[in-house]
Amino acid sequence: MWTEVMVYPIAGRDRNSTTLLGVTRDITERKRAEEALRHSEEKFRALYANMIDGSALHTLVFNEQGIPVDYLINEVNPAFETLLGISRESVINKTSREAYGVDVPPYFEVYSKVALTGNPEVFETYFAPLDKYFSISVYCPYKNSFATIFENITERKKAEQNLKIVLAKYQVLFEIFPIGITVSDAAGKIIESNQIAETLLGISLEEQEKRKIDGLEWRIIRSDGTTMPVSEYASVRALEEGRPLINVEMGIVKGKNHVTWLNVSATPIPIEGYGVAIVYGDITKRKQAENENLRTQRLLEDSQRIGKVGGWEINMDTMELKWTQEMYNIHEVDLTFKPKVDQRVNFYTPESLLVIDKAFQDAVAQGGSYEVNSEIITAKGNHRIVKSIAKVDLDNRRVFGLFQDITDQKQVEAELKIKNEQLRELNATKDKFFSIIAHDLKAPFSGILGFSEILRDEARNLDIGLIESYANNINSTAHQTFKLLENLLDWAKMQQNGFSFKPRSISFNYILKTEIESLIYIAEQKNITLVNTTVKEIIFAADEKMLSSVLRNLISNAIKFTHKGGKVSIEAEIKVDQIEISISDTGIGMDKETLQKLFKIEDSFTSRGTENEKGTGLGLLLCKEFVEKNGGKIWVDSEKGKGSTFTFSIPLVPQIQ
Repeated sequence: MWTEVMVYPIAGRDRNSTTLLGVTRDITERKRAEEALRHSEEKFRALYANMIDGSALHTLVFNEQGIPVDYLINEVNPAFETLLGISRESVINKTSREAYGVDVPPYFEVYSKVALTGNPEVFETYFAPLDKYFSISVYCPYKNSFATIFENITERKKAEQNLKIVLAKYQVLFEIFPIGITVSDAAGKIIESNQIAETLLGISLEEQEKRKIDGLEWRIIRSDGTTMPVSEYASVRALEEGRPLINVEMGIVKGKNHVTWLNVSATPIPIEGYGVAIVYGDITKRKQAENENLRTQRLLEDSQRIGKVGGWEINMDTMELKWTQEMYNIHEVDLTFKPKVDQRVNFYTPESLLVIDKAFQDAVAQGGSYEVNSEIITAKGNHRIVKSIAKVDLDNRRVFGLFQDITDQKQVEAELKIKNEQLRELNATKDKFFSIIAHDLKAPFSGILGFSEILRDEARNLDIGLIESYANNINSTAHQTFKLLENLLDWAKMQQNGFSFKPRSISFNYILKTEIESLIYIAEQKNITLVNTTVKEIIFAADEKMLSSVLRNLISNAIKFTHKGGKVSIEAEIKVDQIEISISDTGIGMDKETLQKLFKIEDSFTSRGTENEKGTGLGLLLCKEFVEKNGGKIWVDSEKGKGSTFTFSIPLVPQIQ
């Protein structure tokens, strides 16, 4: 218990004596209050002294008119000294002008307002003398005074300024970068896009912000032109998988058929509430160039395939061999085949290998080129004729060239050669045809007309012998002309394939007998003996009309070129699967030059017989074509002055040629 004792002196009755009056009071509660206040003040001072923020106590200074003109600094804490770099001793009990060395008290308007009104204020400011930013809280502890608590926010303010600069830069880059930028939230909703995005996507910024990155309204296609599923979008995958997706090629379809090609990259944003950042550049021109290159490549490959032309290259140092795709096709190997220089022995025929090796070595030695045709055998065993064209590039140490399959070309050339030969023959046929019409038919008709005119005009004045002679000439010429016309018509039908081939079983002996009987009169006029040595009956299948024509022409020719008193022999025999028929005469024969002209329309000619008989040159041509039509062959043996033997063969079983 605390007590307070108060003693009062009191004068005694005896003035020389003093009485003391003592008064005791219980001051325990007061002491306790004082002790609490002391402890509170100690705590406050400890807090004040150790607080992080700077603090100062001030009182206003008034002029004579009672107007505040400055403030006095009464107390500061250690943080004040630290933050401002000013010692306590240099500011205590000094005005702001004295303490800070300024003409105008700092923040006097705010401070005086708080001290006079008692209303607290908080503000942020830049204090130029110290080059620092502060957040200052001002309150009024008692009238005409104010306390300040200030926090050094220089680092935060600088960070905010830097952030503003970064954001400004980001905004500038966001808008001026020549790439589209789109940002989504965590749900995939588009929350921001730059101006370039509007152009690239062909969608307004307002419309974009109504969409989600996985919306069905997007019209996206793959590089091959097919629709790209939403699950393949770079943005969707990056959001779902939580990892960056880069360089995904996507086509944005605009309108009916216009496509803008984009190279899209997307990455998750590690900020709460954000989804992915998507950047995309326009690669339409590059894509068009790639498509053009691809089209050109396909055109080249198609051209090589159609032209059967492959390309190859050999590294002269490593002897590495490279092929284009058509090379694999020509050699009939699949694309897994690894071509090597020393494998050529597996494809070239031995003869061609010698030629190609020599051409290659000569070109390398001289730094030149070569072009040779050769033959290869493909992996499937097919023979092909190929043209190799090569050039040596010594600067780059390589040999390269083309390899063309010209098998079909060679076949066409061979067929063309045959066609040209046929055309030559047709032209000769045509010329012969017109020659016969112009000369061989005209001449006999001239004779018939001449003799008939004599008979018409001079018959009464001619004796009977001369009339018979003229009549015989007319008859003989008419028969020859008829035979010529008959052969001409048969030959013309044959050239036009109008002469039908109708083989049937026939008796050779009967047909030969018939033809001999038709020619016996002509033979008798020249006293020529016709001998048939065929005794055994021969039955086989052939076209009767053609066979008759062949026999008639060959026998009549034999009679024509045999002198009076000569002999013509006909013989037939069966040899294995064919019949051979020979017509021999003892006539004038032929030299080698004449033999070479037989059976050729362009070289055909006619010779006069031993009695000056005329011919057309068509008889032997008809014989050859009729024999070949029956599947047979015809040939002749002759010697000048010793007669001739014409032989032809016909298969026992019909063969249409």
